Amino acid sequence: MKFTDLFIYRPVLAISISMIILLSGLWGMTHLPLSLYPRVTVPIVEIATNYPGASPEVVQNYVTAQLQENLNGIDGVDYVTSTSSQGSSHINLHFHLGENLDQAISTVMRKVQSIAGQLPEGTLAPNIFAGENDNYYFVLQATSPTTSLEWITDYLNRMIIPQLELMEGVADVMVWGPSYTMDINLNPQQLIAHNLSVQHVVTALQNYNRPAAPGSTYGNSVSYSLNPDTTLHSQTEFNDLIVQNAGEKSVYLKDVGSALFHNLNENIHAYFNGIQGDAIPIAVNINSNPLTVANKLYETLPRLQQHLPGKNIFRYYIRYY
Repeated sequence: MKFTDLFIYRPVLAISISMIILLSGLWGMTHLPLSLYPRVTVPIVEIATNYPGASPEVVQNYVTAQLQENLNGIDGVDYVTSTSSQGSSHINLHFHLGENLDQAISTVMRKVQSIAGQLPEGTLAPNIFAGENDNYYFVLQATSPTTSLEWITDYLNRMIIPQLELMEGVADVMVWGPSYTMDINLNPQQLIAHNLSVQHVVTALQNYNRPAAPGSTYGNSVSYSLNPDTTLHSQTEFNDLIVQNAGEKSVYLKDVGSALFHNLNENIHAYFNGIQGDAIPIAVNINSNPLTVANKLYETLPRLQQHLPGKNIFRYYIRYY
């Protein structure tokens, strides 16, 4: 008797074995992991540093080079890449496969903190991210027909961005909108004519443009808190700043230069349906599911919308990847 005859004369056995094979296949299809291109997570730590107004050469020589020199020698680093552009520096540390990413971030943070005080004055604090910070799958838009764009940008940075950064799966959130600064342009000839130096201007700005805490004054039955406004707010106020006090011959800032209030991000403008607004790109962690983050955004945005002033509109778009 052939082997196949067994299944012919015993059909119940044949059907039972077929059902076992079928059920095993169904279980394996739903439970066994299958990946044609398995995702391998390479431990990468990014250090992003902004130096507003600096040229790429200055950023490279005084920010990127100093950070890279201090980051050399970290255990587990395979190779380092860096880019220096107008006002910003980006350094990526690529670690060997299998390195503990959390431990790598802690080591990088200690190294960066040890040299942060040696960076040029005006450099913003370096930001450290896990993974290459380019997984921007979502972009929110914020527009308002009644509220100024400057006010919206400030409100987003102070109130909305911190809440979005706390969402599970979110790596980084930023605002692409106007960011203003006050620049002081000095005239060397006028400084020499008034026998002044740049340090005189710096000292005047430090002395007359800082918040004061004078305390309180008391009466018989009342107490008043003193809140004087001792900071400068406009170009006119900066230009009228006294650099050297000499009575009627006092030298003002406008005598040796000028103040200019302008946008730091003059090359970045976001428009939605012809209306200028703020773009808010959101980066997803390399180990997070973008669809899960999208669902959380759907839940979070209506709650944030309730607290927004005016008729602001929040929408977001999913980037194809």
